[in-house]
Amino acid sequence: MAKIRKRNLTPKAIPHQSVKKQHKKSLDFNVLAPNKNLQKDHDILSESDSDNDSAKSLSSSSSSSSEDANETVDAKKIRLAREYLTKMEHANSSDSSSSDGSSSSDDDGASDPLGRKLARHRSKKDGTIEYQLADKIRTSLSRITCPPTAKDYCAAKHVRYFRGHDLTVTAVALDGGGTSGGATAYSGSKDNSVLSWDTEREVRKETIVPRWDKTDMSLTKNSGEVLALAASDDRRYLAVGGRDGVCKIYDVRASTSSSSKGSCLVQEFKGHRGAITSLAFRRNSLDLYSGSDDRCIRSYDLDQMVYLQTLYGHQAAVTSLSCHRRPVPVSTSRDRTCRVWKLNEESHLIFRGGKM
Repeated sequence: MAKIRKRNLTPKAIPHQSVKKQHKKSLDFNVLAPNKNLQKDHDILSESDSDNDSAKSLSSSSSSSSEDANETVDAKKIRLAREYLTKMEHANSSDSSSSDGSSSSDDDGASDPLGRKLARHRSKKDGTIEYQLADKIRTSLSRITCPPTAKDYCAAKHVRYFRGHDLTVTAVALDGGGTSGGATAYSGSKDNSVLSWDTEREVRKETIVPRWDKTDMSLTKNSGEVLALAASDDRRYLAVGGRDGVCKIYDVRASTSSSSKGSCLVQEFKGHRGAITSLAFRRNSLDLYSGSDDRCIRSYDLDQMVYLQTLYGHQAAVTSLSCHRRPVPVSTSRDRTCRVWKLNEESHLIFRGGKM
């Protein structure tokens, strides 16, 4: 009968050294494995943080761009105005610190330096700003030696008074022809009178236009006021303009007297719708120009005693006129312009002054 050999199923004994090595390897694996996991976690966290930062920056940039896109024009104006006001307040802080510390008043305008500064800037731009100069001028005048007054000149016989008008003298003119130009002076007054004076002998020569007569019902006291005079260089004609808007031409060489009223009146030119404020003869000619409150300038030829043309352009009353040898009169007006009229070219130049 065959024998069955039993196999020893007990495990073989593992040497101590091999067990120790296997245990060491397992420990090394257990120690290294967590470090690798930690490093991987750190890398994942850093990547996630960078992704979050980039997302935040993108979101902020997109939000700012969306805000800029959504901001309307009015909102942008308001924002810029607020920024400007903030800058002005910072600039005014230094001014307020240097100024004297006065107590705050109930008036909002007095306690608002920014508003005052803006109002001052606006007034300066419009040309309506006012400066307090009385104290400065008083101190400067106290250091200046004043020249002699008119009474001192009269006392020294450098000035002579000629009396003959009842009311204020409004216009004077000198005859400028020849070598003895200025020998005769003419004066007009609000009493409607025009007088001639001998400047060499210092006496009154004659009355060209008498003063207003109360019994004359055709004219009122103010309608005949004389406002402008002009004498021709040939000492023949005298142009008189007044409140009634009529340019009157007198022949001063004709014999006149105070009793013969208007005997030397040659011509009357009507056409102005306002008072005549200025008259001027062209040099060495009989061309006459008249300016009026109706903003017009009219020209005349006294050689033929005819009206020539009307010059338009001024936006306010004409204040003065002058003309030299060429037919180019120069005028000034209340519209703060000076105009040079080129009559032959039918054009004119405009000179504008600055704001006062």
